[in-house]
Amino acid sequence: MILDILAHLGRGIAALAFGLGILFHAVNLYGLSPRVRLSRPEPPVAVAMALLAAFVLFALFAPWRHPPHGPFLLPLIRLPPPPHGAVWVIAVLAIAATFPFTFLQKVFGNSDMANILSALQENRMGDLAAVAAADLRRDIAEFAVVLVLTVASAAFLLHSLPGFGTMLAQLCVLAIAISPPARYLWRKIVPDPAVALVTKARNFRPPEIAARPERKPNLVLIYLESLERSYRDHPVTAPAFARMADFEDAHFSARKLGQVDGLHYSAAGMIGSQCGIPLFPRGLLDAKAIKPGQKGAAFDLSRFLPGVTGLGDILKADGYTGTYLNGSDVEIFSIGAFKRTHGYDRVIGLKPRRDAVKVSGQNIWGVPDSTLFATAKAELARLVAAGQPFFLSLLTASTHGPRGYPEPGFDWQPPQMPRSGDPLLLSAIRCSIDQTLDLVDELDRLGIGENTVVAVMSDHLAMPNTLWSELTEVGEARSGLFVVRGGTAPRAVCDRPATLLDAFPTILEAMGYRLHDGRANLGVSLLTGQPTLAETLGLPMLERALKANRDIKEEVWRDPAGGGAPPP
Repeated sequence: MILDILAHLGRGIAALAFGLGILFHAVNLYGLSPRVRLSRPEPPVAVAMALLAAFVLFALFAPWRHPPHGPFLLPLIRLPPPPHGAVWVIAVLAIAATFPFTFLQKVFGNSDMANILSALQENRMGDLAAVAAADLRRDIAEFAVVLVLTVASAAFLLHSLPGFGTMLAQLCVLAIAISPPARYLWRKIVPDPAVALVTKARNFRPPEIAARPERKPNLVLIYLESLERSYRDHPVTAPAFARMADFEDAHFSARKLGQVDGLHYSAAGMIGSQCGIPLFPRGLLDAKAIKPGQKGAAFDLSRFLPGVTGLGDILKADGYTGTYLNGSDVEIFSIGAFKRTHGYDRVIGLKPRRDAVKVSGQNIWGVPDSTLFATAKAELARLVAAGQPFFLSLLTASTHGPRGYPEPGFDWQPPQMPRSGDPLLLSAIRCSIDQTLDLVDELDRLGIGENTVVAVMSDHLAMPNTLWSELTEVGEARSGLFVVRGGTAPRAVCDRPATLLDAFPTILEAMGYRLHDGRANLGVSLLTGQPTLAETLGLPMLERALKANRDIKEEVWRDPAGGGAPPP
């Protein structure tokens, strides 16, 4: 009797551990609420909790000496129970197809298969491992514990609960069927009908310049890592953003800058804002471009997106000198290849030291912003002394999640602590904004402020970080930052839905260029009245249409006659 009770209790504990592991996975990968409120749970969470409770009760009280003849999940189908070896093979496949993506979704907010393949293709595995080891140790440990407990509890139930093998096999098959790799392969076979919403013939317009500025203004582009304008809209984060809010109010700013897949990380955001296209990943089936007569030849990344005309291409053709400064390794996601292909004369990456965690102010993501901005000031002085029109762009790193990296000795303190209790990211935001605006003031100190257009923007929306609770409360109103100072840009607020695709033509027109219909590739100038794709389709449908698009993707990766994209 006592042994029976202990056996029931052991199975109940194992069932609870297994169910919690599956619930953890479902919450993080499939978008269920990360905050389960037991008093009033959201419907998907309530259903999951009810199923978990039912499973635990079954494990506790169901007859266990004689296995049922049919499976649990498909009771109308009579199948013999699978051998344990086959169950484990299916379970391993299910883990491989789901748990890595659960980790990426929780940590980076994205588990799209194409983007993961792009990251693996265009980055060194050593660099990816170094980032994971330095900044993601807690997350890795958390997932390791969950995985071990889930597998251990499944092993216990498999040997002590008759019929569990059938249910586990079915659950694993279901997980594989709806996993990111399966969805990715499905869309390769059956294209999304949304592909018809954005077509090369109707929506892709290479920039046609109707007029150029009489006096060539300089251009400075400042990309702030993950620093979205949503921080302005929450009382906890607003004080850190306050100086940028004042800068926004004094110049032209977009207040509804949404984000779609393909614009959601640094390289993609820069390409979107300078080329008016998302970064179309080549993906598993497009990882190699085979030229005629070169069977098996690897894709040549020295010509990055050669079939598209971007901002740098236009300015280079008009006699500008271009410099790019990266607050980290410039070869990550082929940023260096992109800049060199599209008009930049100097491409400088400020790669952090490998022992960055031991160096004051440095981190695994990049150098301190003070180092970047000091280098930018020196480069500005060099460009001004050269006496030629120039364009300078740079990307910061200190506001990178999950915690941010304020400068050592920076003594600003937030008036209110975030829900996480960690103020580092708030201080990093304030510190980075202070240095950004100081660089803008440097233009005036050099005497070129009046003839320089400045665009300050977030490279993408923030990924999960220590301010995630506050950003979640902003909800659908979350917006990227895009402010333009100088040139023909008026002091105005743009409340039209837009994306970074629209930054490209907007910057050009702010510099005094005039584009046919205000359009450039997939972007529309926000200084015109033309509707943007985000206005016309809405962000969810626009994202689906772009991800499904193949003809535009093929066009921008096509190398015209082996050379670069022709200037307009």
